[in-house]
Amino acid sequence: MLIGNTARREMLRKTGQFGDHEYLWRNFDKEAYNLYRVEPHSSEDTHRRHLLRASILSYEMGDLNRYLVKLGQVNLPTDIINGMRSDAKLAMADMIMQLRMVCFDLGWCFDEIQWMGIQHLRERHEDFKKDGWAEG
Repeated sequence: MLIGNTARREMLRKTGQFGDHEYLWRNFDKEAYNLYRVEPHSSEDTHRRHLLRASILSYEMGDLNRYLVKLGQVNLPTDIINGMRSDAKLAMADMIMQLRMVCFDLGWCFDEIQWMGIQHLRERHEDFKKDGWAEG
């Protein structure tokens, strides 16, 4: 699994699409994969694992959503906002790791998926500019 991810990442780096952060991402992959390996991996466990990951992602998104909504409200005490910020950052970290684990499950390269997201956002950004939602 890691060999395929490393090969794809190297291709992205050589084409100038990934940058020079290979050392950082390789360590993320190794640590995440070590955690992934200790999970149960029978065919019965795979479906349960997918449902669990979907549940975790939904739950964590709730913490992030609450923080984003509360940021728009005025007169909230700083200590409440700071606590919510900490919860939101941890929720985002948990979501990123769960998404990385989904990529391991499906045999996808997490970095390739991120790059696809960047490319898709660039394409959509042109539409956003036409609609007046983003500045040109």
